[in-house]
Amino acid sequence: DFLKCAMPVFDGLFPAPQNQIVQDLLFTLAHWHGLSKLRMHSDLTLDILDAMTTDIGNQLRNFKVNVCSAFDAKELDREVSARSRRLAKEAIRQTQAGKKNKSATNGLPNDVSFNLRTYKIHALGDYVSCIRRFGTTDSYSTEPGELEHRTSKRRYLRTDRKSFIRQLTQIERRQTRIRRIKSRLQKSRPSEAPDIMAYEPRVHHHIGVSEKVNNDIGSYLRLHGGDPAMQNYYSRLKEHLLLRIPVSQLGDSCQQVEGGTDQVLFKRNHIYHHNIARFNYTTYDTRRDQDVINPKTSHRDIMVLNSTSDDGRYRYARVLGVHHVNIVYTGGPYHTAFKMEFLFVRWFAPIGHADLGRTALDRLRFPALDSEDAFGFLSPADVMRAAHIIPCFSKGMRHSDGKGLSGMASDKNDWCEYFVNRFVDRDMLMRFHYGLGVGHVYSHEEALGPPPKPTSLDEAPCNEQVGGDEYELEDEWEDDHTGVEEGELFDQEKNESSESVLEELEDMFVQHEYDYEP
Repeated sequence: DFLKCAMPVFDGLFPAPQNQIVQDLLFTLAHWHGLSKLRMHSDLTLDILDAMTTDIGNQLRNFKVNVCSAFDAKELDREVSARSRRLAKEAIRQTQAGKKNKSATNGLPNDVSFNLRTYKIHALGDYVSCIRRFGTTDSYSTEPGELEHRTSKRRYLRTDRKSFIRQLTQIERRQTRIRRIKSRLQKSRPSEAPDIMAYEPRVHHHIGVSEKVNNDIGSYLRLHGGDPAMQNYYSRLKEHLLLRIPVSQLGDSCQQVEGGTDQVLFKRNHIYHHNIARFNYTTYDTRRDQDVINPKTSHRDIMVLNSTSDDGRYRYARVLGVHHVNIVYTGGPYHTAFKMEFLFVRWFAPIGHADLGRTALDRLRFPALDSEDAFGFLSPADVMRAAHIIPCFSKGMRHSDGKGLSGMASDKNDWCEYFVNRFVDRDMLMRFHYGLGVGHVYSHEEALGPPPKPTSLDEAPCNEQVGGDEYELEDEWEDDHTGVEEGELFDQEKNESSESVLEELEDMFVQHEYDYEP
């Protein structure tokens, strides 16, 4: 876990020549570690891992020659104390054995150097061949046993170190009884029925249905009056919602939305607030996972697909609020209220080109508060997953006095630059290996070709059943591993080329001839 977020911490700690070497080494080590821990490999990912192993050897030697030699490294105080105690015990044993004591210590720290001749470094070159022979490393990892060993070590500290076997047994039985009592108490207590949809993996996202926390829109705007983040909030919100009017509200004809934002009315003139939003997504190994976004905590950054490739494949934003409104569209034949969820976000802007180099993390910054693209609204259906954004500590904070201009955006805590941590987990790493994640079907768009997608509302296909039926069918999912972010491209009901897509995926990732000869 330390290696995953080490680059921003070490950035700027060394002088210019050595700083880049350390950053390159940390990037390569984190990249190699993520690839070696993948739960699903292909020939392409193993080839990348093999190349990264070669890079690690070259960079470790470069680190020893150009970085270690530039600094005078000494032992730590605890290392000096441990060495002194060890030599003292050795001297006593030699004296008792009648031998002359040749070991002596002056209590001063010795010089230390980086040692490349260790088994751990030597074994790095065997990972690729072992994965090809025996499967992914999670199949034969010693981590579960090592973690369970910590349990007995924690219990051992509560014993008298003498008759510890009996005492360890008593501690284990006592903890088991406490767990059983707690389980019985939880079952006997009356509790509210859990929201099943919050943990339903087949839906893309879940936002609460409660309308207890709400504000009159006029009062809400006056409450945040003068805040730069709320500039033109009402008009921009209406424009955003107008573009998302469902086809079921437009009537039998495929007419385009007309009348402007005046046709969008808010029922009871209320806006409803929520604390969290849950997003489900398909991981690279075709599993389902969930991220929980809470604007009031540090878990509030998200990523979406970028419509333009100039600034990279992804865009990043910080969620400032999770809301929903009940709107009535008067431009269609059905003047019935329907719920629309939205996120109020603060966009990140990329610094330079998105791909700054093979050994560099993507860098971001917040645009000026008065910038047109600083804030915006986002449909929850467009969110891919949460993102791990780390401050660039070496650049410092934007406001050294700790005073900002926007309470809604909390810009007083802004840093000058940020890093996108692509190594936070395996799924995020594979999203930067575009097209190699089996579960990331959206990344196969270029290779397989997307189905025709309407570019505007007037090009959307008509449905004979107008009303609630066609709109409700969007929540019915097939029992497969297709992620929701890929649903628009590979909908089983709308895309007739689904069988060819699956055949292409099998040819790409399944039908391989492995050479297991050494």
